[in-house]
Amino acid sequence: MILVDGTDEEAALGRAVEMAPQYEDDYETEDGESGAIRFEGIVAIKELDMPPAAGTEVWHEYMS
Repeated sequence: MILVDGTDEEAALGRAVEMAPQYEDDYETEDGESGAIRFEGIVAIKELDMPPAAGTEVWHEYMS
């Protein structure tokens, strides 16, 4: 989950899509197998009632 700010939902979505590739990565497991983390899309956008303060826990569960 990534928190982004925006003046409205469209602005927040644009910012999220812009930031997402920064989280992509290639890696190797302890067993020597290759893996990859790739951005495939936005699952959900949730508006927070108030800006989170330091130490605020933010959690969301996605179930298909």
